[in-house]
Amino acid sequence: MPKKSAADKAEHSDSVKKLKAGCKKARKKPVSFFYCRSGPDGEPVLLVGPRIQADSKPIIARARVKKFIRGKLAYEDGAYVFKADRPGDSKFKKHLKEKFGKDHPPLKRAQVAPLQDADQEPTLKEELAAEIGRRKARKERNAIDQNTDPDGYWKARHQELKLDIGEKIDIVANAEQAIASRLESGSTERVRPRLERSLDRIRRLLRLARRALTEVRA
Repeated sequence: MPKKSAADKAEHSDSVKKLKAGCKKARKKPVSFFYCRSGPDGEPVLLVGPRIQADSKPIIARARVKKFIRGKLAYEDGAYVFKADRPGDSKFKKHLKEKFGKDHPPLKRAQVAPLQDADQEPTLKEELAAEIGRRKARKERNAIDQNTDPDGYWKARHQELKLDIGEKIDIVANAEQAIASRLESGSTERVRPRLERSLDRIRRLLRLARRALTEVRA
């Protein structure tokens, strides 16, 4: 095995620090993880944290083996649990114990489990709460006479507008995640340019919508 350069050692040290920081956050609440069997340098890669999508892009583009696993990392009963979309991957389990467990020893005892629908339950609850809020705001706005109580009417309309924009942001954000996942999974070169253009358009829409929501809240 060739001796690592000073730059390689520094890069590895930085990745280990990020891995430990992400695992520390997972102790408080589940965070996302991304695994690549063989990255640009031929070594397996594990990213852990609440926002890892940007860091995963160059790895996906230059990976030597395009085998990826995604999911949630949780801390349950004194051990880390990787809730993965491909829980049966033997290489992933081996790398957890031998490679990443060497960098961060608690990962040697980590478990791998299937990614369950229950992991998405908070999102469903939030959607239900938002729908109840929209209906309540709409009912309050309809009960107010715009001519006799213009201030009350526009206050209710303002609340309704905030909820509507928030709903649209959620829809577009879900579309962004779906396209990004398809790109990360190794889409064929024939459809990749079209997907990348769609992703750019969606991200521009998200920026505009979030700016609009900020202005409405002001």
